[in-house]
Order: sequence, then C-alpha cells, then structure tokens
Amino acid sequence: MRKASGRDIIDEEVIQDCVRYCAEDECLAWLRSKARTLRQLRHDHKKWFAQLSEKTTIPSVLEILSNDEDPNVRRKVAANANTPGPVLETMVTDADGEVRRAVGNNPHSPAALLKKLATNKELDLRIAVASNGNAPIAVLKKLSSDKDWYVRIAVAYSAKTPYAVLSRLAADKNAKVRIELVGHNSNVPSGALKKLSSDKNREVRRRVALHCNTPAAVLKKMANDRDEEVLQGVAEHANTPVPELAKMAISKKLTFRDWMAKDDKIPATVLEILSRDVDSGVRQSVAWNANASATVLRKLSVDKDAGVRHAVASNAKTPAAVLAKLADDDDLDIRTSVAMNDSTPSAVLEEMANANPEFLCYVAANENTPVRLLKKLSVAEDIGIRCNAAENAGMPPAILRKLSRDSNASVRFYVARNTNTPSALLVQLASNTDSDVREEIVRNDATPAAVLLKLSADKNLIVRCRVAYSSKAPSALLQKMSTDVHPWVRLAVAKHANTPGTVVENLRRDAVSYVRQAARDAFWKR
Repeated sequence: MRKASGRDIIDEEVIQDCVRYCAEDECLAWLRSKARTLRQLRHDHKKWFAQLSEKTTIPSVLEILSNDEDPNVRRKVAANANTPGPVLETMVTDADGEVRRAVGNNPHSPAALLKKLATNKELDLRIAVASNGNAPIAVLKKLSSDKDWYVRIAVAYSAKTPYAVLSRLAADKNAKVRIELVGHNSNVPSGALKKLSSDKNREVRRRVALHCNTPAAVLKKMANDRDEEVLQGVAEHANTPVPELAKMAISKKLTFRDWMAKDDKIPATVLEILSRDVDSGVRQSVAWNANASATVLRKLSVDKDAGVRHAVASNAKTPAAVLAKLADDDDLDIRTSVAMNDSTPSAVLEEMANANPEFLCYVAANENTPVRLLKKLSVAEDIGIRCNAAENAGMPPAILRKLSRDSNASVRFYVARNTNTPSALLVQLASNTDSDVREEIVRNDATPAAVLLKLSADKNLIVRCRVAYSSKAPSALLQKMSTDVHPWVRLAVAKHANTPGTVVENLRRDAVSYVRQAARDAFWKR
C-alpha cells in the first residue's frame, strides 16, 4: 500500500490479501473498479472496513488501522494475530479499555510486552495477561501472587502454570481460587489434591472427588466424608476402590443410590448389593444396567414390582432362559418387551407370535425371529407388520426382493432403509416412483456410489439435496452437482467437506448470495 496526497491508496497487495481471507465478491469488485483509499472504504463500506481490520495480514495496513478513530476497529486490530509487536506496544496506552485488554489477550503479543503488562494497575489487563496462552512462566508465577483473586483464578486456569505454582494456589486463602483450580485445571498435582480433600469448603472437596488425578487412596479417605454431594463425586470416580462403593451402596441415607444403579461403570459386585435395595426404583435401575450379571437379572426377573421385571425383559444381557419365563408374565407390557428383545430365543418368539396376534408387529422387527416366520410375516395384511419385517436386518435377500415390489410405498421405504438390502436391489429401488423411497436409499450406508451418481440427477429436489449432503458423496460427484439448477443443492455442495477447493472457489461467485457466503465460509476454514 502506498500513500498519495495524504490518502492511503489500496493497491493490489491489499486486494490480494482481501482475496486470501475470502472478502465478498462485491467488495473485491468495488476495490478493483478504480483506485480506492482506506478513507473511502471506511466511509462507504464500514462492514468491509471492519473485516479488513480483523483479518488483514499486512503490517503497514494494521499500523494505520491501529490509529483509527473507531474503537471497534482498533479492538479488531489489537486482537489480530498478525498485528506486529511494535504496533501492539503502542496500543497498550489506547484510551479504550477493551483495546488494551485485546492486546493482553493476543496470543502473539511479545513475551516482553506481557511481562510489562503483568505489573499494570488495570485489573482487567492483568487478567487478560494471565489468560494469555503465550504468557511466560515467569509472568504466571508473578501473577499467582496478585492481590486480586480474579487474576489468581486466571492463572489457575492456565495449562502452562507449573506444578509448584499450582500447589501454591491450592493453598490460596480465597476458596473461589481453590474451587476454580480443582474444577478447571487437569494438571493439579496429586499431593495438592490430597491436601484439598480435607478442605473446609464443601465445593472444593466435591471437585477433588471428581478430579482426574485424585489417587485411589485419597478417594478411599473421602468416602467417609459427611457431605452427600462429595460422596456422589467419590462414587462417580473411576479410581474409587470397590469396597468403598459397596459401603455407599448399602447406606440407606444416600439418595444417589439410584444414580449408582444406572451407572454402567459401577462394578457388578456393587450392582448385586443394589439389587437388594428396598427402593424399587433402585432395583429397576439395576435391571436396566448393561453391567448387571446374569445372576442378578435372574433374581430380579421374579421381583414383585412390575417395573423391575419390565426392565429385565428389556435388558439385552438378560439370559435366554429368563426371557423365556418372562414371556409368560401376567403383565402385557413385560411380554411385549420380551418380544422386542433381540436376545429372546427364536422358539420363544415363534410361540408368542402364535399365541397372541398383538405381538406380531414386534416379532417382525426382532432380528432373532426365524426365517420361516419372517417369510410368513412379510405377506401379512397389516402394513405395520410388513414394514417391520422389511426393516429387519435378519430378513433374507429373497424376501426383501419381494417386499421391494410391495404395493405400499411405506414397505418399500423400509426395504430401502435396511442396511442388509443387497446392492443390486438398492440399484433397482433407485428407480422407484416414490421419492421418499429414493431419498431413504441415499441415507442407507450400504448404498453404492453408482446409485448416488444416478440419484444426483433425480428430478426430486430433496433427493438431490440428500445426495449433496451425503458423507459418502465423492469429490467428482460433488463437482458435477455444483452446477445444479437449484441453489439448495449448490449450497449443500459448498458446505461439503469432500468438495474440491477449485469448486468451492467457483461457488464463491455463485449468483445466489447464501451459496456465495457458504462457499466463503468453507474456503476460510480450509
């Protein structure tokens, strides 16, 4: 950029910089139409001027903009990672507080400048420096003793803060500092956590109980804490010894037993204790737990509470023999859950289907249903039964082929959804007259690329959009679809991660504004 008659001329270097950060085409056209100045850009197009201050990489432009009369512009310059150190140093004395804080937050602010700012009287500026990922360790050490606890909290948050400083902050007189330290810094040393485990502040102890570095020995000690929230934190921790969990499981005073029963990380031995709980809600949660042992599930299958038995009937880990007994339960909902459970033996499903027509719809969807019964259900009069049979992953290809010609479009839809539908059959369904069927084919993970290619030219807009949004769409196909007549399709192409860079570049000049904007956003992210 050069100066002429006291005005700052925008030359080709600046224009190319605008191209790099994906400035709007209207902006580029305006800049190239004739010689322009920064003053004109600021006066006529404030939005573009603000974008320039935020994204430009040219030091001379940033230097000029750092003195702009608009504090919003100066804030963007102060936050710009490309602003030179000397310019940032001059902006530290800016009249606007947010500009000064932006300098303190800028990750590219020179270490020497941050060291100087660490002694500044302005609180927000010292907080900004403490939060800066580029702050030198010596600066963090100094700020860890700052008189204001907000600054010390900012140091406690930093991933760069050394262990010695973290240990000192763990003994901070202000409980808020200790709370935030344990709650937000994963580097707190185990020795500091041990001391904080007996902190007088309950929230500090609770966060120690949840901290990833808390040793098992400390958690064992904390299992004797009198506060229930702290105890729940101990129960949640993966390092808590099993005997301590067992003690909590038998304590009728603790209200989080139900939570323990739901947690699939709780050991089976503890779940066994919880399965004997007086609270039926706790027993029901154990029955739902995928980690519950076969012995526990067998015992709970005869529980007097129907909700507990229902949970057992729904659990995929429930033994086949137990499910067979529950198939004769007096409660209809429990028998229905057995019919829906993919662990239910084939023979049991067949018996249930013959005994009660109400179960046919659920049996048709069960992957354990024998082929001879699926074949029978595939021609049932009830559309819902045929739909469930069509979606069943255990359905043989020969029967799927017949269902793909079903007179009802919903049945064909579920054949298109079935991930076990053969590729050849998906190719045929791609010509189906129902657009919902063709749309579902695009969603199917088993659909081959050749089918996507065919559907990319589908007469239905939604089908083409589905193809353009599909994660399986290859680059060549997206390039072809980038010239689709409808802007929705081109929008999907612009957003797609597989779209070639040259195609995104072309879409930046699309006739439709929202397509252009999506292409600019995609270009900037690459």
